[in-house]
Order: sequence, then structure tokens, then C-alpha cells
Amino acid sequence: MKRSMFFWSLLAGGMVWGAMVLGIHGADESVEKSAPAAPKPSDFSAEATPGQSKSAPAEEPPAGARKPEPPPSESPKPESPPAPPSLPTPSAKEEGPFPLNSRQAEAAILKALAELSEAEFSDTPLPEVIEYWQKRHKIPIFLDRRACENVGVNVDHPITIQKKACSFRAILEQVLDGLDLTWTIRHESLWITTVEETENRLITRVYDVDDLLPARTEDLWSDLEELVDVITSTVAVNRWDDVGGAGSIRPLIVRGRGFLVIQQTWSIHLEIIQLLEDIREAVRAHGVEENGRPHRPRSGPMGLGLSPPTAPPAAAGDSQPTEKKPSFVDKVAGLLERSRQVETELLRALEKPAEAEFTDAPLDEIIHYLHEAYRIPIALDHKELDSVGVPVDKSVSIRVKNVSLRSLLDQLLEPLELSWTIYHESIWITSRDRAQNLLIPRVYPTAELLPAGADEEEVYGRLEKLKEVICKSVSPQTWEDLGGSGSIAVLVVRGKGVLVIDQTLPVHWEIARLLKQLSKPTE
Repeated sequence: MKRSMFFWSLLAGGMVWGAMVLGIHGADESVEKSAPAAPKPSDFSAEATPGQSKSAPAEEPPAGARKPEPPPSESPKPESPPAPPSLPTPSAKEEGPFPLNSRQAEAAILKALAELSEAEFSDTPLPEVIEYWQKRHKIPIFLDRRACENVGVNVDHPITIQKKACSFRAILEQVLDGLDLTWTIRHESLWITTVEETENRLITRVYDVDDLLPARTEDLWSDLEELVDVITSTVAVNRWDDVGGAGSIRPLIVRGRGFLVIQQTWSIHLEIIQLLEDIREAVRAHGVEENGRPHRPRSGPMGLGLSPPTAPPAAAGDSQPTEKKPSFVDKVAGLLERSRQVETELLRALEKPAEAEFTDAPLDEIIHYLHEAYRIPIALDHKELDSVGVPVDKSVSIRVKNVSLRSLLDQLLEPLELSWTIYHESIWITSRDRAQNLLIPRVYPTAELLPAGADEEEVYGRLEKLKEVICKSVSPQTWEDLGGSGSIAVLVVRGKGVLVIDQTLPVHWEIARLLKQLSKPTE
């Protein structure tokens, strides 16, 4: 009896204990099904977890859980994904004080400056104009308010401009010119600031000019100094340190080659590049290029009413040129080509026949008529006209027929003591004083004026005589020897002579006509 009671007690206790165990196990399964499994270290790394070797088998799933079977056509995938690739370690070349993409940003900004753009703003604050430029040309633009405030420039001054089919650079510079501001490239952005600020942060560039030096090598330093004199006497003549300016230019010889290390603003660097490229083109115009192909001579100055040179066709059997990284000159090539192309088109337009008949009409109305009738950009220099007391709506009368557009402008502006030039990719109407200070450096080849086979000394002597004739017979009062601003520099490169002349556009016109008469006196 006692044994029977003990048996039934033991059986009842076992049933209670089993029910408790089953209840706990069922609760664990429900939690696992409702909550995501905590990630194991092996889910993010191929390394073994602590206490587990790399070759240890994977943990078995909970009881009742079923592994998903892979498709028949695929092999089973490992439970732990492969380790992600490690991040690359920066190379020694990438490390440095400059951002890794600073050069790319510079190239993108220069490309944007060469893009076609337009401007139709009426009393629009400069920040809103900048916002429009950023969206249109997709580059970062920063307005240096602190520098503007330091010199008293009101950045909220309303902008009024209408211009179409011009480069972004021409529109930008025309707007900034009216506010006494300028641009540079800084912090991977197009930086709008003051002239004083750009001169405090000059850009340093190295120019390889060995191909622009005479063939003789006994005095390379002297040859470099001669080229320095040519540059400083024709490009931004009052912006160099030897005359109190901020810019500097230093000759340097490295392994027998001549270089120039130049510190200047961005806009002046562009002028220097254009000048050096024009000199190279003038030297090639003497007959033979470096590759031995003939080159058609060009009369007149480089770019003065002439189409840009085209590359000669490749000769049979020529190997393809090796690809190289774009140089600093390559980056600005599009910008300079656009500027020179527009200038050429405007010069040709000025020679077309024109007529006008107005009686007591406002000046700006006549200018608008010429713009629409002859489809060329003509702009009034509002700031300068205001400073000399000529209102843009001043009444003017003119009646001319069968003359060139250039002569029409001369007759229109002379009674107002105004003048014109080519500036900001436009026919620029301004005061006489400012037009005389907007000098343009041009390079003139002289092959047709010199005897064949002349040595360097004879070439140099003949060009000095030609320089004297030009200064005495073409607008004598405009040259620096008589108190003017114009200058002429003689340069002999590998036995070939060129004239580098810094003058106003009308004087360049007279010089080109004189040299053409000297080269072809029978015409």
C-alpha cells in the first residue's frame, strides 16, 4: 500500500515537472520567432569569435527550426559573408596641403568661364545674380563680403545688364567691373572679391619658355631677362613689383632650360598665356614648324582681324601623338580661344557698310538700334560715362550712309568726346581717357620685312629701325617716349624676329595698315 501511494505521488510530480519544462521551452521558441536574432561577430568579419576556432563548425539551429534548402542549381552559400575589402591607404602622392580634387575643380571653373551664357537683369542684387550663375554653370561661387565691406563696396547694389551669346567670363567681368570687383579661383570656388584681395593672394605659375629664347646659349640669363622685359612692358605694365605693383616675374634655369616663375592674379596670367602663345604662332609663321611641315605665313598681328590658326593635317605615316595630362595652358585654351574668336568677329563686323539717321535721339536708343540692326554686342560704359558727365540718354543727331560701322561710331562719338574699343566681348563705348588706357598687346610677325638668311644681329638691328619708324609715323603722341602709354618691344627667337606692341585698337589698325604697305609696296 505504501509502495502504491509512493508510486502515484512520484508519477504526479513527474507530470507537473514535465509540464513546467515544456512551458518554458515553448516560451523560448515564441520569443525567437517574434524577435530577430542578435548578430554574431562572424556576421561582419571573417575572424573567429573568442573561444571559437576558424575551423569550428557553425552552431546548430534551435530545435524545431529548419534550414532553408538551396535551389538545386546553386551550391550552398556560407552562413557568414566574405569580409568587405579594406579601405585604400592614401599614397604619398595624394597626401599634401591641397585637397585631392583642387586641380579638377580649377579645370571645371575655367571650363565654365568659357561657356556661352546670357544676362537679363534689371535692378537685381548681386547675391541673386550669383545664385543664378551657380545654377546655370554648376560651379560654386563665393562672394567675399568681408573684403567688399573693407573697401566700401555695397554688394547689394542693383545690377542691370542685358547680354546674350557671350562667354560667362565676359558677363562676369562686365558686372564686376561696374562694382570695382574682380574674380579669382580659391578654395575650389569662383571667388568674387576686391582687386586688393587678389593682389594679397597671387597665383604662382611656372612657364617653360625655352622655345622662346634665341638659339645662342652663351648668355641664357640675359636672354631670359629680355623676355621678362617684353612681358612686363606689354602686359599689365603697372602691376609688377619693379614699378610698385604686387606681381613678380623671376627667370630660372633648370638643367640648361629657361623658365619663368610668375606671381600674378588670375586675369593677368590669362593675358600672359595669350601673349606667349601669340609669340609662338608668330615664330611658326616664318615658314617651318618644329615638325618640319610648312606653315603658311600670316601678315598682320596675331589675332587682329584674323581667324584662329587651324592645325595642319597629319602627314601620311605620322604616328598618333601620345596622350598627356592637360597642362595649365591646355586648361585655359578654350577660354582664350573664345575671347580671340569673338574679337575677330567684331573686327570684321566693324568693316561692314552701315548707315544711320537720327535727330535729337537719346544715345542709348541709337546704340540699341546699332545692336539690333547689325547683330553685334554694343555696350555703354555707364560708370565711366557718368564720371565724365555724359548721360546715357543725351540727345544726339547723326546722318551717315555708305560708311563702315567703324566710321559711323567715330562720327557718333567724337562730338561727345567719347571713344570705343573691344572689351568684355563687346564694342565698348567709354571715355577717351579710359579707351587710351585699355591697351591691347599684339604680336606682329616680320618675315616679309626682313632679308632671307639674315643672322640674329642683323634681324635685331633692322627691327629696331622699324620700331623707330612706327613710333614716329603712327600716332606719335601715344607712345611712352612722348608721354603716352603705348610701347614696342623687339624679340628675336631662334633667328626670327617679332614685334610685341601694346597699344589701343585704333592705333593697332594703323600699324597693321603700315606694315602691309611695307611688305607689299606695289599694291
